[in-house]
Amino acid sequence: MMFFYFESSADVVINNLKFSGAFAGFVGTFILTWEVYFKIINDVNVKKNKEYREIIDQLRFKVIKGAPCPKDYEPLVDEKYKLVFTYPTNWIPEHGILYKFIENLTEEDKQKRTPAKFTISRMDRKKLISLYKLKNDFDKNLDNEKLKSLNEIISERYILNFKRKMSRDYPSIKFEDFDKELLIVDSIPSQKIYCNFLIIAKELIEEGEKKEWYQNEEEFIKFRTSILLIYNSRLNSLFEFSSWDNYEDYNQSSITFNNVVNSIRFI
Repeated sequence: MMFFYFESSADVVINNLKFSGAFAGFVGTFILTWEVYFKIINDVNVKKNKEYREIIDQLRFKVIKGAPCPKDYEPLVDEKYKLVFTYPTNWIPEHGILYKFIENLTEEDKQKRTPAKFTISRMDRKKLISLYKLKNDFDKNLDNEKLKSLNEIISERYILNFKRKMSRDYPSIKFEDFDKELLIVDSIPSQKIYCNFLIIAKELIEEGEKKEWYQNEEEFIKFRTSILLIYNSRLNSLFEFSSWDNYEDYNQSSITFNNVVNSIRFI
C-alpha cells in the first residue's frame, strides 16, 4: 500500500511475467516478506527440533547411565517399547518375538558345550487377559501389594502354558522342579521362575540346534532356565526375560542373566 501512497514504482519478473508500477512494488514486497516469514518459521522449527532431540538424548543418557553396564556389555534402548537393558557384546542377535541372543562360543568351547540362549518377549494387556484368563479390570488401582498377588497368578498360569508349549515342541521333555522368587526390577515387583528339565538331543537337533553340539543324539541333556516376568501397568505390557543353558554351565550363564536383569529400565 505504501507504493500506492507515495506513487512509487518497480519492475518485477515472476516466471517470465513482468509487472510494472506500484502494483509490481506491492507484489515484490509481498513475496519478499513471505519468504522471510517462512525462513524464520523454518529456522524456529529447526531450532525446536534440535532442542527436542537434545532433551531426548539427555533423558536417554540418564536412563542408560542409571542402568549398570558391566565391561564388555552394550546398552540397548528400545524407544518403541520403552525398554532399556544391556547385553554381552559377544552375543549374536537373532530374530525373535522381541529380542533373541545366542552366546557366541569360541571354536574350542563349541566342542565342550552348547551356547546359552537369551530371549525377550512382550505381551500386551489384551492378549494377557485372554491367555491367562484375567478379569478386564485386573490392574485397576494396582499398587505394589496387589501387583505381588497378580504376579503369583500370572506365574502359576505361565508355568502351565510353559509346560504345554515345551511338551508340544519336545515330546521327550521331563520336568524336574520349579522354583519362584520375588524381585524388584526398576521399582516394580516382579516374579522370577527357575526350572530344571531334560530333553533328548535328537529333538533339540530337529528344532534347529546344531548337531555338533551333541556327541550322542539319544542322550538326555539337562537344562536349567531362568524366567523373569515383569508387568508394567504404565505400559500395559507383560515383559518376559528368559535364559536357558546346560545345567553344567548354568552358573556362568546365570551371572550374565543377572547382569542383564540388573540393567533393566523402563523409559
